[in-house]
Amino acid sequence: MSQVQYKILFKRPMCIGALACSAIDPQIWEETPDGKVSIIGGQKVYDENGEIKEEFIILDELADARMDGAMSCPVLAIEIYKLIDGEVTEKLYPKE
Repeated sequence: MSQVQYKILFKRPMCIGALACSAIDPQIWEETPDGKVSIIGGQKVYDENGEIKEEFIILDELADARMDGAMSCPVLAIEIYKLIDGEVTEKLYPKE
């Protein structure tokens, strides 16, 4: 049976510190001393341009709460992807 998970990808340099995500979903977002947020337990990753991002893999049953936090970001700094067996199969938010 295939395993469905979701990846939260946070583009931290885009964050303006509105803190809407942490107000809606404080179980995963925490405010940092610079006034922005960070993913609790997230891994730091670098994209092809060398920009630092944070990512976190969640289980299927947690997806709705995480989506609400992502949709609250006014600058679209949070992306959510659906994974099947560890491979990205769909970008759920934001839709392009």
